[in-house]
Amino acid sequence: MKPETRRFERQLIIKRNRLEKLAGKVCYKALKAQIPNEIRSLDSIDVQIEFISKDPIEKFFRWIYGESGKVFGRMYYDFLKPKVKADITDDFLDNEWLAEMERYALQEAGSRIVEINATTKRLFRDATSKAVFEANRQGLGVEKTKKLILEALNDAITPARARAIAQTELITASNRASFSGAESTGLKFRKYWSTSGLPNIRPTHIKAEEDAPDGIPMDGTFSNGLKFPGDPAGPAEEVISCRCTALYEPI
Repeated sequence: MKPETRRFERQLIIKRNRLEKLAGKVCYKALKAQIPNEIRSLDSIDVQIEFISKDPIEKFFRWIYGESGKVFGRMYYDFLKPKVKADITDDFLDNEWLAEMERYALQEAGSRIVEINATTKRLFRDATSKAVFEANRQGLGVEKTKKLILEALNDAITPARARAIAQTELITASNRASFSGAESTGLKFRKYWSTSGLPNIRPTHIKAEEDAPDGIPMDGTFSNGLKFPGDPAGPAEEVISCRCTALYEPI
């Protein structure tokens, strides 16, 4: 891999780390927005949980993939610009990259929205069961039980979970945006898996980097079965909380 590509990687990681902090906060707000404003009836708790909206999570996905499209897609284009004859326009950025990122967020990565929503429902159901048990143990009335349930639901949403979701999606989004930014130049590339020298990296990710020191074709798959770090088509054990980076070099 060329030295200038490594230098670019460091710049990309710095921007990604900055965006990750903001993304964690945005995701936390989205998860909190799934909590109902009130518990209407103790007899319909299961029904209420099933009506938990995934809209806040979809909105978060649109935001993080859109931001990644603007930041990392543009970074990659600017990095490769000296090798490209024509300039890209802001209209192209808005109409092509961001539209592609939103499509990717809701279709390719859409299964993760479903998983997050299912986890929220499970956490809420568990929290509700514990709250009702505690209310019965204390002999609380209906209104106090409802209040205890809402407190339990709020406690079920943690900043740690929001950070994990934000980190995972930012890796996927930034690597997808980088791919789109590189692809938009019309040049031909080889892609690389980079663990970025970080500690506690999965052995399969280290192997993906070591097995392809000269990169692989853009449509190829790395030895761990992923097309790039954070590939939404990959299993959770290969994707969740990954911090690796996809890098591209013109052929």
